[in-house]
Amino acid sequence: MTKFDNDYPSHTFDGKEVNEDEINFEEDLSIDQYGLDYEWMRQAKLMQKYAVLHADLSAEKEEAKEWLQRVDAEIDLDVRSNYESYGFETKPTEGAIKSIIANDKKHLKAQKELIEISRQVLIVQGAKTSMEHKKAALERLSSLYLSGYWADPRITKEAKDHYEDDMQFAHRQHLANNERIRKNG
Repeated sequence: MTKFDNDYPSHTFDGKEVNEDEINFEEDLSIDQYGLDYEWMRQAKLMQKYAVLHADLSAEKEEAKEWLQRVDAEIDLDVRSNYESYGFETKPTEGAIKSIIANDKKHLKAQKELIEISRQVLIVQGAKTSMEHKKAALERLSSLYLSGYWADPRITKEAKDHYEDDMQFAHRQHLANNERIRKNG
């Protein structure tokens, strides 16, 4: 697996420093909306990390397929050569050989390994797709940031003056309608 250089400041996730070499889908898919610069800098590296992982696991899957075929061929040859030791008086049928292969411990172990690696490949494919979704989310969050979505509200001077005038008028009206002030005044 490729090591990724940290050429940008370290970052924390849930109070812990992030290690970019570790595989943590939840952490890698999370977005710190207040650290968009950091998120953009790490996005390409995350995509690379999952692309490399996918390639590595895909190669392992191909090796596991080849290993399963070799195991099956070895069992097949052994059954055909030593059919008496498998309880056959004459050469076994293709169906009988396939049945023996399917129940052999070596075959079952190799098949289980292939299934597990195939599962891991599918998970990483999903992670790669999720990274593409994260990129789209970063684009949208950046647009929101640039449009001032998280900025403090801005009130123009004209609106502020108008508001102050309205408040002074309302205050004067309230005082004018107050019976206690009219009796004493």
